[in-house]
Amino acid sequence: MNKQNKLNLLTKISVLSVSLIITTGPAISPLLPDISNHYNNIPEAAIESLSTVQQFSVVISLIIANFISKKIGIKKTVILGLLLAGFAGVTPFFIDNYYVILISRIVFGVGVGFFNSLAITVIDLLYSGSEKTKLLGIRTSMEQLGYALASLMIGALLLLGWRFGFLIYVWAIPISFIFWKYVPEVQSKTDKNNSSNESHGKKQIGFVFLALFLMLVTLCDTGINVELPKLLVEQKIGTGTLSGIVIAMKTTMAMIVGIFFGKIYNLLHWWVVPSGIVALLIGSLAIPQGHLWLVCLGSVISGIGSPLIGAYSFKTISETAPSGKENAINTMVLIGFNAGSFVAPIALTTGGNLFGGTVKSDFYFMASIFAILLVIVISQKIISRNQTHIKLI
Repeated sequence: MNKQNKLNLLTKISVLSVSLIITTGPAISPLLPDISNHYNNIPEAAIESLSTVQQFSVVISLIIANFISKKIGIKKTVILGLLLAGFAGVTPFFIDNYYVILISRIVFGVGVGFFNSLAITVIDLLYSGSEKTKLLGIRTSMEQLGYALASLMIGALLLLGWRFGFLIYVWAIPISFIFWKYVPEVQSKTDKNNSSNESHGKKQIGFVFLALFLMLVTLCDTGINVELPKLLVEQKIGTGTLSGIVIAMKTTMAMIVGIFFGKIYNLLHWWVVPSGIVALLIGSLAIPQGHLWLVCLGSVISGIGSPLIGAYSFKTISETAPSGKENAINTMVLIGFNAGSFVAPIALTTGGNLFGGTVKSDFYFMASIFAILLVIVISQKIISRNQTHIKLI
């Protein structure tokens, strides 16, 4: 490997490694029982918020990051976010105070929000063609890998005490260093096309609908992870420990699909989206049937869905967004992702009541959403093709 190829590889590794941190916020959940015992005067709900409170600050800082990156540059904003996430993430190891820990979790979320959308934007700006498609797929896998690694490390560190579990976030600091060293300065493209405001307006409306679409997909995909442990207990076919293994199988499948997204896209093209929805639909129907093997099979199949849909969505944004607007649109879509994840428990409880009010009915509610989305996506494609055919005539 010559020097230039080695540098290119290090640049790719540096760009992709940023996404290892993005999904690690909820990974501290196994620490919560010990934290609750330690701070026995703090309400249980307040303790549980330590694994979710960062989602609020992520959404807010996603918006702020767009303005900051215009002032100090994309590269510096990513590094700032990584350093904030790293130092705030490990703070609970050094300071034994609930309120300090709560604030540190909020600051951690701010840091993640700074580089969440920019992790995608950097790939958009540095790469093109099939190479960009491949890297966007791998980036999705890196999020899954980051969560899996964080969960394993926290499980091991918990043996030393709950405060040691927060040390996992120290890895954000060396990632910030290699990003600074190997990733070149990147700048958003300026709008050089002459397309009309009407055309831009139509595209923006389309991206709003994309954000809502991804919010529903994320709501249900998150719902599978949230409801699966309760389903195993309700149907008396497994335990919470077993559910962790099943979810790990789902995550592994998602990682594999993300890694090979480029090849899958070359084979299926636009059909990766309905294929992803069908996978989630089959999974949500198979899981609640009362058989452990169907739970495992349905979970693995459902793991195919989100990486296909997510990677294709960001690929589409990179190719169709007005020049200079890529990061703003990525931000809007990621807010949809985070909103879907946040409202999942409430939405599933409400929607599940329509199908009987059991955990099993929650899965049927999710299946109905996937079925509706599948009809909408295919109908939109048919209408789009008909309009193109009319124009050609």
